[in-house]
Amino acid sequence: MSATAAFAAPARPSTPSLFATVALWAERVSQRRALASLSIAELKDIGVDPADAQAEAAKPFWVA
Repeated sequence: MSATAAFAAPARPSTPSLFATVALWAERVSQRRALASLSIAELKDIGVDPADAQAEAAKPFWVA
């Protein structure tokens, strides 16, 4: 092992690219719009409380 390898900086944690971040935001918008479009009966079929669905659909796209 070389001397420089022993003192190499630790690997930086990966950060999402700008493209990946924008794609994630677009997916959140799409999913929240789809959730907001479901009827109460459809929400009950999938086991989601309508109030919870409304709260999730109201979140801005940058909030997970």
